[in-house]
Amino acid sequence: MTALRRPWISGRLGGGALALVAAAVTCACAHEPPPRLPSSAIHDRTASRVELVDFVISDRERARKVRALYQEIEELMRAAQSVESRELAKVGSASLRSDGELRDCVAASREAELAALERYVQVQLEIRALTTPQEFARLDRIR
Repeated sequence: MTALRRPWISGRLGGGALALVAAAVTCACAHEPPPRLPSSAIHDRTASRVELVDFVISDRERARKVRALYQEIEELMRAAQSVESRELAKVGSASLRSDGELRDCVAASREAELAALERYVQVQLEIRALTTPQEFARLDRIR
């Protein structure tokens, strides 16, 4: 099942990586913040869900497990964002001298994002297995 999702994720991340490079160049010239990456949006949605799990799931043990999974998602996305920030800083620095170094920065960012998103899919499936369809839908509506 992951193999089916990989081309979609890889294509999306490839576009995201190109957007990252374009944003770095644009930011250096136009003083605009870089575009939000998928990990940023996922992190924002997950952070609000962690606090509300107990209101949606009445069974304490299941709620504890689901909360731990949402916290894992938060950590995954923070780690991906950290790598992306570090690589974006390299792209914007004067010490970046070659196309190969630029490609390495983009590749490192893309790999971190891909790994986080692949694990995110697995964790979402675990959350779905631990929740009823109604609970999952209620949690999914939280933004």
